[in-house]
Amino acid sequence: MARASSNSPGRGAKKRTYIYVIDVHGLKRALERRSNRVISLIQSGEMAIVKSAVQVIRDAYPDLYQHLQGLNGKRYVSPTVAVEAQTAILMDAHGTRAIGGIPGASHFESAALAVAYDAILISHGRDLPMDAALHVRLAGGSP
Repeated sequence: MARASSNSPGRGAKKRTYIYVIDVHGLKRALERRSNRVISLIQSGEMAIVKSAVQVIRDAYPDLYQHLQGLNGKRYVSPTVAVEAQTAILMDAHGTRAIGGIPGASHFESAALAVAYDAILISHGRDLPMDAALHVRLAGGSP
């Protein structure tokens, strides 16, 4: 299932699109369970990994990091200035004003990245199949 590419805001260059974006919580759970569905989505390029999640996995879970390194075709997404601005707006609107607030800034960053890529955020990783309890459609519409 491929999505049509859209232009990056203000650049005119084509932005790669993904169906799913997975954060550190989803990635950790998928790697622990050796979820074939998640692994195949990552390898096919349909699921992008939040770049900061890889650093957390590398530092906190070296055994899972080794498994992640063995996957082919990984794609990463990192926040742009526009995504960072959206993250700040989400944090302000939903109550995380203090450093160390709950939920943390990384949760809001992951949500903003999913919106930027018009993707479904996979968080607190449960195995797929996709149902309403497993993913959140952030860019409007139903899951």
